[in-house]
Amino acid sequence: MTPPLPVPPLHLHATLVAVHGLGLLLRGESGVGKSDLALELLRRGHRLAADDVVEVVERQGWPWGSAPAKITGRLEVREVGVVDVLDLFGPDAVVAASAIDAVVDLLPAADAPPPRPIEPADPTTLAGLDLPTFLLHAADTTTLANRLEVIARLVSNRGEELTHG
Repeated sequence: MTPPLPVPPLHLHATLVAVHGLGLLLRGESGVGKSDLALELLRRGHRLAADDVVEVVERQGWPWGSAPAKITGRLEVREVGVVDVLDLFGPDAVVAASAIDAVVDLLPAADAPPPRPIEPADPTTLAGLDLPTFLLHAADTTTLANRLEVIARLVSNRGEELTHG
């Protein structure tokens, strides 16, 4: 019997950052602030896995994301251009791949604010796994970075087994 063919990666228009060791997949329209938010998180010592395009594969039952080879370690900074994260922040600022532990959908600031306190949205299914999903409205990057650090801790503290192999 021949082994099954590998499943090609799913390509998402998103940014993947490792915040407190947890992979947060940032989704949203172009220009909503995904890369600016990643830049603020890098400034705080968190790590970039991918910007603009995230290749998602399944590893041992968990979704993992990385950047396509041509854009690994690169971040597009609006009105500045594409920058090399390693040059700006050093070798610890980039991770080759990250498990995806939660999804954060960034919504335009003009939309109505979400109810308080923030509740997870319907889960996002990646690699057959339902991931907690949060809706955040675009705001200044400092405010959003604070919220993402809290989300990472909430996901981590849930007591769920995060076994990404």
